[in-house]
Amino acid sequence: KPVNKVIKVDYTVTSGSAQAGTDYVIKSGQLFFNPLQREDDIKIVIVKDGSAKPDKNFVITLTGPNGALLGTQTTNTVTISGN
Repeated sequence: KPVNKVIKVDYTVTSGSAQAGTDYVIKSGQLFFNPLQREDDIKIVIVKDGSAKPDKNFVITLTGPNGALLGTQTTNTVTISGN
């Protein structure tokens, strides 16, 4: 059911095979959803050094919604292709 208030959701980024500081800039923060808004973007800076590397990944996790429920998928694995 839609709510008529701004919803805050926390997110964290954790290393998988990609390493914070070497492959991406670590970040955590909050997303704010206006009434009826269903999606938002999280911008992560990818560090490129010009050399070919195997694909690597990191995980984004959503937590702590205020006044709402998260769906069943609260984590997403992001792949950095051939950094």
